[in-house]
Amino acid sequence: MLTCWNIYGPLMPDARELTPCEKKCEMASKTIKGGCVQMKEPQKKELIDFLNRSWMTHDALWFKECLKENGIEKTNRINRAAIRSLAPREVKRMKRFLGMGTDDISTFEEFKKFFEGARELCIPDFMDGDFSFPREDTLHWECKPKGCFA
Repeated sequence: MLTCWNIYGPLMPDARELTPCEKKCEMASKTIKGGCVQMKEPQKKELIDFLNRSWMTHDALWFKECLKENGIEKTNRINRAAIRSLAPREVKRMKRFLGMGTDDISTFEEFKKFFEGARELCIPDFMDGDFSFPREDTLHWECKPKGCFA
């Protein structure tokens, strides 16, 4: 399946806006025809992998630059503060995306449902994680280090 996008403004290097194209385009991949860029829609796993690698690369480089500027103690304090600010927003956004409403997660079954959905979107295969729920109220999480993912 293809998605066609109209590009307004100069095509490269600073295209200002992408909007879905109204017309049906012939099959093509990453070519320009009549003002449209045509791309094959990525498969779900490919898209999850791409977005996670991009996010993790950004996060790692932010940490590295902050470390060079501020040292490890201050960088860790800033990072923990950012995570505390981000986590509630991420959970709320993820719950809404997963169709779980806005109520707090109050049971282990609700947590399992949330974690399994969030895991599929946010923990890509390349992280080689092993997750299980061996008994009630227990999440077992094990990641096998493989080196740099980027």
